Amino acid sequence: MHRTVSCYTRRGLLVLIGFVLVVGLLKGFFYLLVLTLSSGFEKEAEMREKFSNRLPAMQRLEEMQRVDRSLSIMNPEFYRIVPESQKGIGERNVGLSNDRWVEYRLLLEQAEIQSIRSKVREKPRVLYFLVNELSGYAYLETPPEKKYHNLRACRDDGNLYTCYVYLRPSWYLYFFSDKKQCWLT
Repeated sequence: MHRTVSCYTRRGLLVLIGFVLVVGLLKGFFYLLVLTLSSGFEKEAEMREKFSNRLPAMQRLEEMQRVDRSLSIMNPEFYRIVPESQKGIGERNVGLSNDRWVEYRLLLEQAEIQSIRSKVREKPRVLYFLVNELSGYAYLETPPEKKYHNLRACRDDGNLYTCYVYLRPSWYLYFFSDKKQCWLT
């Protein structure tokens, strides 16, 4: 006896194959996401380890920025100062003495920090000491709403955007999961 495969059976088979392929792709995407996030854990351990060596230079940078409160961005190549009365991003390399600029650059090098970013109009004050594009140290005058003891706890809590990991009073590791983080002052 010859059996014919009905149209419904073929359609069901195609739906099943499509479903298996979609599930496989989702599993692969999830695996890559976990792999990407887990690489941050190694960075977290390394950053914790280096924190005590970097802290004296970062504390001095924080003290200097407290005086130069309008300083919004600082890195070895340039800085920007945004006066309280001015909106926008400010002019490059205008407002600091040469000696002060040299001291900032030396401290950035000692602390192995790529740049400092400050939300100058935000009160209480927030300073970010960037080690790379997405992570570094944060100096916060008041604690964040949520602080964590490690990056895994932050991820497990469902916070995949910005995580503050407590180091000591006012000092945190921070991790951004989105490169489009806005630095508007």
